[in-house]
Amino acid sequence: MTAVRVGICDPDPLIRLGLTTQVNAAPELTLTGQYADGTQALEAAHTHDYDVLLVDLELPDMPAAHLVWHLVTTGATCRVIYVTAFPPAGIDIHAGPGVLAGVITKDTTPTLLAAAITAAHTGLAVATPGLAAILTHAPHPSLAQTPRETAILARTCQGMTYPAIAADLHLSLSTIKRTITTLTTRTGAHNRSELIAMES
Repeated sequence: MTAVRVGICDPDPLIRLGLTTQVNAAPELTLTGQYADGTQALEAAHTHDYDVLLVDLELPDMPAAHLVWHLVTTGATCRVIYVTAFPPAGIDIHAGPGVLAGVITKDTTPTLLAAAITAAHTGLAVATPGLAAILTHAPHPSLAQTPRETAILARTCQGMTYPAIAADLHLSLSTIKRTITTLTTRTGAHNRSELIAMES
């Protein structure tokens, strides 16, 4: 059986070392990369360096959810498992359909970690005991923060051009472009398509 290729993305070298030790101890897994931030993990994804990526929720260069969305919008085939010491009140597992597999805690036993990675690789959702309750299935909140942003983003997602949106909302074309730029900067999206994917 071919071993599942695993990547580890965590800014703490000691955490990466601990996870590396556990992955290397499992014969069904093989460690293919360690990344200190989301940018490094995304670069590795472009060359298909891993099947499953273990990601800390607190990355220095982007929220973990944005990393997942970048993977989604670029058509990545890997699965992602959030690894966290302090679970938040809720995690939206719809944040990365087809990519995000679930969440585990950093004190997960080596046996359970290996089982979670293997399960994620086969397409299953995973959560260590006690974490299942925090997984939510509600759609993620809108990226817009004001009524104007909401109106512009909604029309952008409908496929309307910027001039059409400007005419429909009786706003200047520069206002529409500036608002979209604000939204892409806030979310970390690289372009309009990624922004639409995040909102969908």
